[in-house]
Amino acid sequence: MSTVDLANLSLFPAARDQIIESRKRSFVQWNRGLPLEQYLQLHTVMDNYEHARDKLTTWVLAPRTDPQTLDFMCSCETFRRPAIVCRSSQNGSQTEDTVGYGIASVFTPVSKRGKGYAKHMMRLLHRVLAPRSALPAFPEAWGAPPEVPPSMGNARFSALYSDVGPEFYRVCSPDESTGEGWIVRDAKQTRWDVQSNDFKASNMDDWVWLSEEQVDHLWQMDAKIMEQEATALVLSQDQRVAFSFLPTEGVGLVSIRRTMNFGPELSPILPAKTWGVQTPDGGEAYIHDGVKAFATWTLELRGQPKVLQVTRIRTSEELFPSLLTKLLDAAKGAGVDQLEIWNLPRDLEPVAAVHGGITVSRDDHLPSFKWYGPERPEELVWLFNEKFAWC
Repeated sequence: MSTVDLANLSLFPAARDQIIESRKRSFVQWNRGLPLEQYLQLHTVMDNYEHARDKLTTWVLAPRTDPQTLDFMCSCETFRRPAIVCRSSQNGSQTEDTVGYGIASVFTPVSKRGKGYAKHMMRLLHRVLAPRSALPAFPEAWGAPPEVPPSMGNARFSALYSDVGPEFYRVCSPDESTGEGWIVRDAKQTRWDVQSNDFKASNMDDWVWLSEEQVDHLWQMDAKIMEQEATALVLSQDQRVAFSFLPTEGVGLVSIRRTMNFGPELSPILPAKTWGVQTPDGGEAYIHDGVKAFATWTLELRGQPKVLQVTRIRTSEELFPSLLTKLLDAAKGAGVDQLEIWNLPRDLEPVAAVHGGITVSRDDHLPSFKWYGPERPEELVWLFNEKFAWC
């Protein structure tokens, strides 16, 4: 197939048949051991959870003359998510509840690769996510801009997790320039080899194990503390703007529910009952002012190595060794090979190193953001850039 003039293509919300087709296309690359029927069922079940319901849009790059064709060029997904932005002001700081978008499942079939389709789709994606006032003029060479759905065009930022290196998405600018797309920020992880690590902290054995429901309740409380910490950061570092997704509205639960297997009649079954741990009430259990230490996680059991991946962590240097003991216990109980934490706070890295943790830069799932505001990237701090926000 010859390359199509980009002006003859546009970005469209996918029709139901196109959504199914996009998932069938990506099955070979992302099934992770699931049969096709279960892979499609996984998406169907996930579509009905809070993080996706009325917030998930599948997009296709298709000919303007046939927007509902199943022979579309490429596709992706966006999820509208709760977010905060905090910036300094003359009166101290201002924290704003706002909207961010997570971007996932960017996929071009082999037969259509090498023609610039995915790059063009991502350039057009800015046009439906961000306010028109935040974007440069639409290039005449691209034809007419895509239509913006009524509930969109309101993003303060968007984020994706690149598995194709840092450059592909960076050059996907909202116009014909390059370098104004998504940029990588803080792609670090700390990793422990689980089976060979016999570290045991001697204090605080009475940590509380958390179910999926309890973890969700914890995130509702933690979101309020995250907003307070964003304010404190901006006050302490003048002229910096901090932003973050929040784990509420089902966002934090995504990484747990994605682990589902299927029983008879394709009924979903989670592979574990415990997804977090926190300190008990009272005594030395608090970090400060009644704030408990905790960690939540997901399991990567399809493929190798098998991993217990921490999705959100809050602790102090004093409590971290005890928390690490619980995480290693959970990892061994789940039969995984590695324990991983994305962007462990820097003050905890020396503690981690003493107890077998190795901190390295990642070369996959690179957290990348696009800011739709006047500030330059160096003025921005992506807070809580942890696994809970991955999509």
